[in-house]
Amino acid sequence: MFPLLLSSCSKIEVHVHDRHLFSYPLVKSYAEKQGPVTLVLIDYHHDILPLAPGNDVLASYSWVGRLLQEKLVSSVLWISGRNLELPNRDARMAWLCRSLSHTDPETEAFFKSKVVLCDWPEFCRMEIPENSVVTVDLDVCTKNPGPDPDVFVEEIAEWISSFKPELLTICLSAAYQNDSEDAWRWLSSFADGFTAESTWFLECGDFGEAPESLEETAAWNLWRENPDIFSCSACAFYPGGALWANAPLEARNALFKKKIRAGNGEAGLVIESWAEEGRAETERAANGKMPLYVKMASESLSASWRGEKFPSPEISVDFQNEKSLGVAVRFHSPWSDKGCLAFYGGLREEDIPAAISYCAEQASKDPRYGEMQSGVVEGLFANVCLFGAWKKMDNPTDFLPGYHSILIEETLSGNRTLLQS
Repeated sequence: MFPLLLSSCSKIEVHVHDRHLFSYPLVKSYAEKQGPVTLVLIDYHHDILPLAPGNDVLASYSWVGRLLQEKLVSSVLWISGRNLELPNRDARMAWLCRSLSHTDPETEAFFKSKVVLCDWPEFCRMEIPENSVVTVDLDVCTKNPGPDPDVFVEEIAEWISSFKPELLTICLSAAYQNDSEDAWRWLSSFADGFTAESTWFLECGDFGEAPESLEETAAWNLWRENPDIFSCSACAFYPGGALWANAPLEARNALFKKKIRAGNGEAGLVIESWAEEGRAETERAANGKMPLYVKMASESLSASWRGEKFPSPEISVDFQNEKSLGVAVRFHSPWSDKGCLAFYGGLREEDIPAAISYCAEQASKDPRYGEMQSGVVEGLFANVCLFGAWKKMDNPTDFLPGYHSILIEETLSGNRTLLQS
């Protein structure tokens, strides 16, 4: 499924992915060659739910359990937080026991005998077997991360750099993060703080992922119900290829420094998009300003309801000029669009504020949504997206879902239709 290129040399192989399930074939392949391993699981979740007989559908919540069942993992050191006081420690063990309670007594006893729950200080005092594989899920920074989760990430990177496991996997777990900015910062910090000689790979999901479980469905719904959390992002913070295609510059630079390679086909498309011509111009215009732009859109909408008018900026740059910028303003409730307008291109960076205000005013008059014209819309959120220069699409493989938008131009009428990413 994914490449595992380890040889007799001691260089570490590091695999980064958005879902922990991607670790399964890597650990399986390694253990089949090296023998059963101890799995150092630095993860809020235990991922040990055993599969019922005849069920071959693996998921991020069951991949460790499958490796135990296959006797490829001999034991699991589960670090479920930096500091686990008794109430939290007891709650974690009770959670594991509940997950195992639906199995037969023999299976339940087998799994319990293989798992050691510990916090970070306790783990650091242990003697860890040399044949251990280490896997990190950055959702561990969202629950009991100690006084400072950023420091916790640095501690993890430092320890693993010193221990030098032959195989390390890192999972972003987008669905379980509380804030996309924090998650990307933790990934960047880990990469910057990891000093051991290593080869890095990226694996990512498809460009149309679905939730893996009821828990993940609930997590996705929280993102949908609070879209202001990611209103400054180009797309929702969900697992899959679009997540990585829209990775912020800091995270991409941290991974580029590691000379990261594609571990699967989707990741290859993503890494190509990171170096795409024209991307730098858009990011320079957006750098640090997206929260301000979103606020500006909301305030301009309110002002338009009070009767204020906003003039349209002039189109001054050719659409295919590398410095051409476009902007789309969209208003929506958690579950439906309420009004939108876009300048497809032709703007300079200094034109963006005026374009946002104009788009917000015009969106308030969108004839498709009567409530927008009445000025009474509950639970309304704004989303602002910037476009770079448009490039001709020669074939469908030029298009990256969730990252590229499509502008369709009718040959006879010259009318244009925007299909936003």
